[in-house]
This record gives sequence, C-alpha cells and structure tokens, in this order.
Amino acid sequence: MRIHRVSLRDFKGVAAADIAFARDGVTIVQGPNEVGKSSIADAIDMLLELPDSSTASVVRAAQPVGRDVGPWVEMEFETGPYRLVYSKRWLKGTGTQLRVQGPAPQQLTGREAHDEAIALREDREPLAGRGEHEVGPQRELRGDDALRERHREADDVMLRGREGIAPRV
Repeated sequence: MRIHRVSLRDFKGVAAADIAFARDGVTIVQGPNEVGKSSIADAIDMLLELPDSSTASVVRAAQPVGRDVGPWVEMEFETGPYRLVYSKRWLKGTGTQLRVQGPAPQQLTGREAHDEAIALREDREPLAGRGEHEVGPQRELRGDDALRERHREADDVMLRGREGIAPRV
C-alpha cells in the first residue's frame, strides 16, 4: 500500500490536518509533542479497520473533548493496481465513501464501501468480480488487536526515514 494523502477533521485534538506524502521514498511526520503525529496513525487504523457504525472505545476516544462532532478521516492511496479515495465519519453524521479511481472507476457508500476497501487491501477479488465466497487471505486480527498491529506497522514505516512534509495541526 502506498499512501498519497491523509486528511483529518475533528479527530482527537486535531481540528483539521491535510498531509501529503512524498511521491517516492518515505515520508517522515515530525513535530513537537502533542501536535497530532500519533493521531495520524490512529486515524489510518480506524479508517482501515472500523466501520462507521463502530462505537468502540478507540472511536469514542477520537471524538474531540467537549465538541459534539464526529471524527472524519480521508485517505488517498494505492494498493495493487487500485487507486482509491476512502473516507469515514464516526459517531455524528456517520458515513463511509469509497471512490475507486482506477483501473475500473466506481463509487460505493456505506457498509459496501467498507467491505470493498478491506477486500482490495487484502488482495482479495473485488466485489464486482467475486462470487458468493471471498478469495484470498483472511486477517485473524480484529478490533483493538488489529488497531494495535496497524499502529505498530505505521510506526515502523515512519521510523524507516522518509523525506516529507510535517502536518500543520
């Protein structure tokens, strides 16, 4: 998977952030303590793992303190031959959108978008070409365990050293 862009709105202490990743190589996100670096990894984890209907503790913790808003995350990325723009809002005004920009453009919403994003990431056959049963590897980690694993993977990627842009948070 190659991430091109991540946008956050009303996510933990981050009112708004747009992070563009380097086209080639690695991107390092750096900044002082408590500016939202870990929130970026947490947001990616939630986007990739949890449906917009989730009320898990990690989702509730992502809602900004004292604000009646729903955390929102959007990520533009490539996985295999697919270029995707994927977004979710949790808790307030919930929703999921997936735009597959290529190779065969399509737009999905709701649970169908969530399931399709998982299938594309896990290198399973997309819904359009799938029969009644799924094809490809299955993930055994779910819920908080999956989030912790994705967070470790994101930390590993960030620590490998990238050129890039620190977010304005």
